Amino acid sequence: MRHKYNIPLILLILLYTWISFSLPVNYESLHQLHISLNSLRVIDLALFIPIFAIWYIAFYGFSSFKIYAEKIENYPDGKGFSIIADGLVVIGLGLILTSFVSSAVSYFTTQNLGDVPRAVIVSNYVSVLVPLLAFTFIFVGARNLIKISKIKFSAKNTIPFYLLVIILGVIFAWVAIHNPAKDIEATATRHGLYYLPNYLIVITIVIPYIISWFLGIKAAFMLNYYKNKTKGIIYKRSLSYLSRGVILVVISEIATQFLNVFNNEINEQLNQHGASFLGPILLIIYVLLVLIAAGYVLIAMGAKELNKIEVS
Repeated sequence: MRHKYNIPLILLILLYTWISFSLPVNYESLHQLHISLNSLRVIDLALFIPIFAIWYIAFYGFSSFKIYAEKIENYPDGKGFSIIADGLVVIGLGLILTSFVSSAVSYFTTQNLGDVPRAVIVSNYVSVLVPLLAFTFIFVGARNLIKISKIKFSAKNTIPFYLLVIILGVIFAWVAIHNPAKDIEATATRHGLYYLPNYLIVITIVIPYIISWFLGIKAAFMLNYYKNKTKGIIYKRSLSYLSRGVILVVISEIATQFLNVFNNEINEQLNQHGASFLGPILLIIYVLLVLIAAGYVLIAMGAKELNKIEVS
């Protein structure tokens, strides 16, 4: 079954690469950064390679979970794993969808500045919807596993993490609505963050993000709790990988959104300092990519372990 995802994934990678290199070049940005077109292409390739690797790992993870879920569909825990697999599918496909939407925003920035606000709004809502749907599925699947096993989940150890999410959410909301770049006029080198009134930023962007973070963390703790109450070394190990992978994906989502909030400040620094500021920014991006990759690698390892289990 995994092989049937390889061809679509390769086609999507080729399509995204073609679109990225076909987009009109923003020569004003290149001039401000003091870099050549060839240097820009090298930077693009340096970023594409780890991004495509993450796409592959994500596809491997959700396809492997789908295989296992189909193997045990007639067992009590089959439904739970199937729903978790659906959540992983949303994450995998969402990674690619958000990349394509981001490319669309870049296109409008160079071609039709009047359409930039609408493109940014659509991009933001896609970015919100993907983790919200994915972590909702994973949470429902984890809760189903707890329910069918008749284990009483204890949330005592998770309270500090919930409080942390609330604190981060409040900080995120404050930064988002007080950011002077949230609705600036679009130019060839920058654009606003939201183009929405403050109440819509909070209700339709900040709160859904906080809910998705909360669901992801609770799902990870549920999976870990379920692991501790089950038997089988391979089963325990796979669930351990899965729960830790989900936690890392949630952390990377939080880090990504905070980085996005400061996107315009980063662009301002790039415009002022040029290529000398590009190195630190690329380093931050690579650290974030490593964090994202680590989460999906753990999920893929969990999926691989599950498929070692023989179901008779």
